[in-house]
Amino acid sequence: MNVIALCIFIIIIIAVIALGIYLMPPIIAPAIFKKGRILRRQHKFLKEAARLLNFKLLKGGNYVIPVNGEEVILSAGNFTEGVIEYLKFEVSIGGSAAGPFHIAIKSLFDGTAGMERIVSGDADFDDTLIVMAKRPGAMLSLLSCRAREDMIRLARKSYRCDMTETGIRVVNDELYFASAENIADTVLLMLSVRRALTREGDARTRLIANMKSETRTGVKINTIRALVSDFPDDEEIEAVLNDALKDRSVQVQIEAARHLGTAGAEFLARMLEDVKSLDDEGAIEIVKILNDNKYDKGIPGLLNLFFRTVNMDLLKEILRAFESFGNDSLSDLLVSRLAKDEYELRVAIIKALGRCGRVSAVEALGRLASSIDPFVRRAAQKSISMIQSRLGNVEEGWLSIAEASDKGGALSIADKAQKGSLSINEDNPAAVGNKNGQESK
Repeated sequence: MNVIALCIFIIIIIAVIALGIYLMPPIIAPAIFKKGRILRRQHKFLKEAARLLNFKLLKGGNYVIPVNGEEVILSAGNFTEGVIEYLKFEVSIGGSAAGPFHIAIKSLFDGTAGMERIVSGDADFDDTLIVMAKRPGAMLSLLSCRAREDMIRLARKSYRCDMTETGIRVVNDELYFASAENIADTVLLMLSVRRALTREGDARTRLIANMKSETRTGVKINTIRALVSDFPDDEEIEAVLNDALKDRSVQVQIEAARHLGTAGAEFLARMLEDVKSLDDEGAIEIVKILNDNKYDKGIPGLLNLFFRTVNMDLLKEILRAFESFGNDSLSDLLVSRLAKDEYELRVAIIKALGRCGRVSAVEALGRLASSIDPFVRRAAQKSISMIQSRLGNVEEGWLSIAEASDKGGALSIADKAQKGSLSINEDNPAAVGNKNGQESK
């Protein structure tokens, strides 16, 4: 009985195996041979692209491309990710004038340690690719207008795309590469990008050349910054900056003037006379530069702007410049604005009076030295003290802030005060008078 059962079991096993062999070709064969068909089709298109581009097939699936007397290696290979078959190309570089760098599609970038992020100033490029390098100025010098355009095109044609000092790698699915023309177009773009990344000359020469051919404002500004940072006190770069003062972009003009010292400040002061050509952001930058250079000859232009603008940030920046200049010709103007301007500007005006105010400003400041607002009160007290310290032996009397142990916020008469000295008393803090407490005329 056992023998009969064993025989039946063996017969069933043989029947199942036979049925599997019979059914395998229509069910399993397509999956087994699909990759082989893809590889053969891609090999065919690669050969057609090689004929179009005049490069030769080597052993191991590599190609040699003649480029300006140099033989560039193009590697081609396949890999599978999920159910999709991909074709990968790599063009060798073998080093770059920018040193180590990494450029990759922004959405797929996973970081590179020890390198600095490079922002070109071209919004389209910066939104598509991330650039990392150890030498920012040298890397920026390789990102010419044409190079950025080719890199964007290559990235948008690719599933993956990254570039380093050793080579350019592009990955795409087999459907895209199912034509010799698409393969040829991708390889030509890779070679064009390779030429940009192996561009001859030093970084300084390339950056200067880029300034002459560049069209995008942001890139020009970043190029100016790279030139000034990497090559300070260079006469040729100073000439480039002077040329940039004639640029069509006001932002480029401002950036160039920023690095030209007094000459740049003088240029910007003249620019303030034509307020209509400036937006508020540009005007704020100009005021900051005039302030940094302590260029008080720009006061007429700043006053012109001060009376025309309603932008609070710009008004505050102008007042900071006035405070920095410390020019007492501004005293009467600032005092007149104390009563007119909104609270938001009052503290800034008071601070400016500390550096610009004459003795005549103390009466208005004295009224604010007992304000219920602690910020206004402290600013006014400090400005009065600064005026006294700055002017010293004023003809009509000296001013000083009372010691902390005296009546809070009181303004007292300094020793040996002359006729006309000013004081604030506790009983009537708003009253500003002479030594006898009588109101000054």
